[in-house]
Amino acid sequence: MEGKHRNANSFKEIESILANASGTDCLVWQNLTGKRVVYPVDEVLYDKDQRTFKFRLKPQENAINEKEFVYVKFDYRETMLKTKIEKLNGNWLYIQNPSQDHVKTVELRREKRTEFKLDDEILITLEIKNIDTQAKDHVLKFQILDIAEGGISLLVSNFNKAFVEGSKELTLTHIGDTKLKNPIKLDMCYIHNHRHKVRGKIQFANRAGFKLAEAFSMEDLVEFLRINEVATS
Repeated sequence: MEGKHRNANSFKEIESILANASGTDCLVWQNLTGKRVVYPVDEVLYDKDQRTFKFRLKPQENAINEKEFVYVKFDYRETMLKTKIEKLNGNWLYIQNPSQDHVKTVELRREKRTEFKLDDEILITLEIKNIDTQAKDHVLKFQILDIAEGGISLLVSNFNKAFVEGSKELTLTHIGDTKLKNPIKLDMCYIHNHRHKVRGKIQFANRAGFKLAEAFSMEDLVEFLRINEVATS
């Protein structure tokens, strides 16, 4: 796979990576007394609700040192992570959720994207369903930072960040003033602090990137860019 390794952008991106992992394409090891000790894996399970990650290990001669870091490499996106052991339970090894700077993965974006000036205030509309079924769902507008056929990044205020991160489901319903005939589900890949300038003033918010469950039709995308008089970069 061609691509440049980078730190994971958010815990949601880490979740997405772990959810795609399998025991047949991962390697688990520790560095003990100057040597790499490998532990063969039969199965990998990630419980998204409990946010627990565990491996079922094959029988091995080498005992795991629970006080040392454990390292994992996945074929999926050539991901590598470093973390500590939560516990051992028989053949099951539980690891702590790694921090973003302890997860290295490959940047997959290859699509041509179009960037927008914040002064233009071009908006999209999202329907946000809350994880808490007792809480109210929301319809919110966000400024576009950039857009591509299969993804989009948005400017999210600190107030609205809680709604986005606490969502059960995100659906894109409008780009600009155009209502999509078929609303598109979104999967958030990352969200992080974003310092930007609007009309000469420095402001602070968050940049959030999303992958589309299905790509925009090129016809819709080209028409949207034409209306907003934006040339693709």
